[in-house]
Amino acid sequence: MKKIIPRIPLCLILLKKLLRTANQMFVFSLFICLLSVISACERAGELPAIHYVDPQLEVYFDRFRAQALEHGCQDQLEKYCRVICDEIEGLYVGYSDKENHSIVINAEYLQNPKLVDFVMMHECGHYFFNMDHGDNLIMADGLEIEVVRKYVQNRQFYLNEFFESANSQRSGAAFSKNAEADTNNKVKCAVHN
Repeated sequence: MKKIIPRIPLCLILLKKLLRTANQMFVFSLFICLLSVISACERAGELPAIHYVDPQLEVYFDRFRAQALEHGCQDQLEKYCRVICDEIEGLYVGYSDKENHSIVINAEYLQNPKLVDFVMMHECGHYFFNMDHGDNLIMADGLEIEVVRKYVQNRQFYLNEFFESANSQRSGAAFSKNAEADTNNKVKCAVHN
């Protein structure tokens, strides 16, 4: 006598395996989502990464960023920016360009670290804090050698005034009429002797 074995159609077996796999995928997806939420909560106190900083300018931008954090301006740094070193036509040491999300420092001046430090603060003032020329000592109109010398001698005083000004300007006003802005929404800092 032959035993009759019920035949389960192959499609039902495959469907059962697929559902088991689907349940596993759902659980796995849920797990990944949970991890990303936990990870985001842990990073809530950190600043978002600035998307690109030229290696030649990293030390100067890191100084700016450290001072901004120390003075409680971290929320104003939460915008995309490329900090780059490039050739700039004319006597310009640097400029901020909000339209292209960039701060550009003239490569010609890299051999003068004190000047680059000053210009980085100045251009970051335009880009991140919407400051205009004349808002504080670092935001001087044009770049006089005497201004840089005084900045170097009294750096902490200048920085404190700069970041106090940044904190008082949180209203987010756009570039003012006092800034030398061209049609590309650039604010440039030129050298004056």
